[in-house]
Amino acid sequence: ADGNYVKVYLFALMYADQNDTMSNDTIAKHLNMEIEDVLKAWNYWEKQGIIKKEYKSASNPFDYAVRFVSLKQLFASRNNKPAVTDGQKKKYIAKDVTAIAHSTEIKEMFNHLQSIAGRPFEGNETFEILEWLDNYKMHPDLIIQAYSYCVEKKNTNSFKYISSIIRSWKDKGIQTLQDLEKHLEETDTRYVMYKRILRALGLNFRYPTEEEKRIIDVWFDEWNFDLPTILEACKKTSGISNPNINYINSILKNWSQKGDAKPASKPDTPSAGKPRNVFEEYEKIRNKNEAIYESRRYEIYEKIPKIKIIDEEISKASISISKAVLMPSNDSEKSIDNIKKKIRKLNQEKAFLLTENNYPADYLDMIYQCSACKDTGLLEDGKQCNCLFNE
Repeated sequence: ADGNYVKVYLFALMYADQNDTMSNDTIAKHLNMEIEDVLKAWNYWEKQGIIKKEYKSASNPFDYAVRFVSLKQLFASRNNKPAVTDGQKKKYIAKDVTAIAHSTEIKEMFNHLQSIAGRPFEGNETFEILEWLDNYKMHPDLIIQAYSYCVEKKNTNSFKYISSIIRSWKDKGIQTLQDLEKHLEETDTRYVMYKRILRALGLNFRYPTEEEKRIIDVWFDEWNFDLPTILEACKKTSGISNPNINYINSILKNWSQKGDAKPASKPDTPSAGKPRNVFEEYEKIRNKNEAIYESRRYEIYEKIPKIKIIDEEISKASISISKAVLMPSNDSEKSIDNIKKKIRKLNQEKAFLLTENNYPADYLDMIYQCSACKDTGLLEDGKQCNCLFNE
């Protein structure tokens, strides 16, 4: 959850436990945030099913009291049945019982998704997927492709991230598999080639394994075949009961050795070149930079012990700010301001000590090859960083 939402929840819960009345305006003032953010927090927690709004006036949607749901009871109930809000129950219980029970298409979709995830879905995950179908009006096959794309290509099964991908596809007018292929051709050529080859083999709902990708890369990058030639080889499997990549590989290897098929010119676009396992590369970059950072910190602490003391004081001051935010008093704003001034002064002293000892002022800053995504490839909103496709 958003950090501000967590603060609103904990702060209000603390006063609710003490039977104190607390308005949204007061919460916003004490937590130093906009009233709109407080209202958004309650909307978020209501959707999660851990608070309930009790409206005082039917004509005023903002005039309500917040009742906290027992998390222990909620946890216990989720072991037996999905815990959802009243609005979700009205909208999705019938769909869950009827659509999944009677729609072969939706049942097959869930089977495919659980196969990709490698585990059965919990109750609330099922509801989220049904929300995707309802909110974005997408065909179940496209939901499967989105889930597969995120899990296999982007190395994440975060429902929040997958939802953002589906929403972005919807915004771009992608509603069919043909629309998706056209979109990916413009952004991820090799991914489309993988999927097109699998589809030619009748393997529509899965992503190639690492070994299959390695073999396909050889077809394009070493033997220099183009996609139409490879698809022509795939047609040779029409009489095979269990067509597979290895069978196509034997055909193309034979063509390559005999020169029966004319090789295509090697693609010169970055996206058509050999794909990188980018998330492994990013992890290597992060590990390397973290090792450099730790080495520098150890070096500085040895040579300038005063900086270690300063870092410890900064850490303590940061904890004091967190306490002041979550447990405010009459003078908390002044106290927080004083702590921030202290941290700025400590950082200035640290920078002075570094430069006095012939080190750059930012020598102890965390190192990032790309500061926008912090070497993850993904921005905070779930979108791809520009560095993702850079060579």
